[in-house]
Amino acid sequence: MTGFKRTTAAALAALLLTIAACSALPGGGGNDPVSAANAAMAAAESGGFGKLTEFACAAQKDDIASAFGSSDMSQLTSLGIDPNELFNSMKIDFQDMSVTPVSVSGSDATVHMKGKIAVTVDPAVARNLVKKILEAQNITATDEMIDAALSQMSGSFSQTNDIDEDVKMVQENGKWVICS
Repeated sequence: MTGFKRTTAAALAALLLTIAACSALPGGGGNDPVSAANAAMAAAESGGFGKLTEFACAAQKDDIASAFGSSDMSQLTSLGIDPNELFNSMKIDFQDMSVTPVSVSGSDATVHMKGKIAVTVDPAVARNLVKKILEAQNITATDEMIDAALSQMSGSFSQTNDIDEDVKMVQENGKWVICS
């Protein structure tokens, strides 16, 4: 379980930093940076962490997934676990968010985001994931073990954090996208 604890702790830290930076990603709705940032938050809330890659500039697309750290994701992959299963077990909720323009110059812009982000774990999805991780390590996954791991996972991932930062955006193919 030590490797699992390290993976979840590292993934949480990277997730929160990445979402704080990438939550301003646009994906439709309006052709200005503020509208794009609001559309990105809506997409992330409805589609989860995996939706963020759809809103990154070409130069940063791979950085969203790799923010979890290649060793941590490769650890899951080596166990035969798709890292998207981890992402799909989390729900993102933006609270009291405001997005304001800071600057726009041609195809470059900066928006300021302020509010809160709550990340929670879907117990049903996470339960299946924890069982798969334990079994992949040749550990018989009892209900007690799964419940204990779920409790730890929920405690590690279920947090609310403040967002108060400027986010750089660029226009690519007629759409505003994050590119910090």
